[in-house]
Amino acid sequence: MDISLAIQEFGFDCKVRKLSPKTIENYQKQMQYLFHFLVTELGIDQVEDVRSDHIKQFLAMMDGKGRKPQYINDLLKVYKTFFNYCQREGYVKTSPAASVRNMKQPKTVILNSPEYKEMMQLRRETPSFSIVLREIKKKEGKKSYRNLTYENMQTFIENYETDDGVRTDRLKEYETVKALSRVQSGPYAYVKAWFLKQYGDAYNPEEAAA
Repeated sequence: MDISLAIQEFGFDCKVRKLSPKTIENYQKQMQYLFHFLVTELGIDQVEDVRSDHIKQFLAMMDGKGRKPQYINDLLKVYKTFFNYCQREGYVKTSPAASVRNMKQPKTVILNSPEYKEMMQLRRETPSFSIVLREIKKKEGKKSYRNLTYENMQTFIENYETDDGVRTDRLKEYETVKALSRVQSGPYAYVKAWFLKQYGDAYNPEEAAA
């Protein structure tokens, strides 16, 4: 399957799934970056010839150009979505992007945040003040949902629900739950509980974080 044709069909599929025009435009643009690299640098123009190391080479090139980890991870997210589509359509047996992991992002310290100012005041008032980092041991077999953001919940619903009517209803229900969460003591926990009740059996935290 020609990659350029697959990208075009992927765009049609996104339209059918009712993704926003802006999202589709970004998907197409980001896919063109990878397509140009595959053709000009590696001589690959068929979807079935793409391997995971080809995607890693492209992402490494973007890193070498000084792109931020968040930007590179956003690209990878699009490529995972694209190759999942190709797998569903039978263009590839397995997604070459499935085994490619996200780039580690540096932790950001906001120096003018209220929390930072409070900590510095505490240090001035208490010279012996210190911060101790403790590792929280996770129970064996317990799932971690640290990457389950609002955006990832919505993306999962969009990709998981194949029926247009069901997808539309679920997305509306999701937005309603988010609206209701604003009056809850723990808004995120409220939305997360709803999501896991609906998709807990299908959602794989490790796959989402890959």
